[in-house]
Amino acid sequence: MGPAIERAAMAGNQFWAFYYSFCEGFGRASWEIFANGFVRGIKVLAHHPFYFILVALSGLSFALAALVYIKNKKKNCVSNSTTVVRCSLFVVRWQKILIGIIIFVLTLLPFIFIKGNSLALRSLFVAIIGLAITIDGIVDLIPKSNVILPAVAGVLVFMFTVSGISELTDYRACSLTDREFALGLAPISMQYWLPIERVPSLLTEQNSFYVEHIASVTSTSFAITGAIRYLTGNLSTPTVKVIWDKDMWQEILDEREKNGQT
Repeated sequence: MGPAIERAAMAGNQFWAFYYSFCEGFGRASWEIFANGFVRGIKVLAHHPFYFILVALSGLSFALAALVYIKNKKKNCVSNSTTVVRCSLFVVRWQKILIGIIIFVLTLLPFIFIKGNSLALRSLFVAIIGLAITIDGIVDLIPKSNVILPAVAGVLVFMFTVSGISELTDYRACSLTDREFALGLAPISMQYWLPIERVPSLLTEQNSFYVEHIASVTSTSFAITGAIRYLTGNLSTPTVKVIWDKDMWQEILDEREKNGQT
């Protein structure tokens, strides 16, 4: 097999690896955060009525958006009396769709060439903005009434807000759990060389366990070491080594034996 064919085969494998990671992150993980988050968010609201203030603010935002939409709709009905205006609006809407697609594709394109990395949810942030612009342009092309679109938007705003409340609750629970774990480990880590098994999340329940989403301090060495140093104020605390697998554990043991350490 020639070098060119090998590079093509490698590029093909990398593309499918990216495709799988994209489907997992943009598809499964995003759906879990939205669907599981909404169900668990309702439970949070039932136990913490204070959060209903956020829902009320979302309702107010929906009401204002509906009023603006209806007002603009009436204004467009008056201004769209000429063919030239209608054609101009049509072109602008298609330009919006095209710009959204370009933003979506270009912001994800570099990840096709990054080998061995999962697509983090934060990497989708700009791409989602491009997708939103595209959807907005498509919605503009669809004939609609003054009631249906604001109603759908209002329902989605409510559902996303409730899911967001659930996500914030998980982040808070993760922070408190990490703090408790790090403080409990601190006295030992200052006296002994301390390896620990890698645990991506200390939480037993959260909306999605995709890759690093709401990862605990036990996921990486720098996270747990940094947490202990921050909480104790001792920057000379030895590095706590997080063991990923048996091979990594053996490498560490061999290195310590080579250096005469136990």
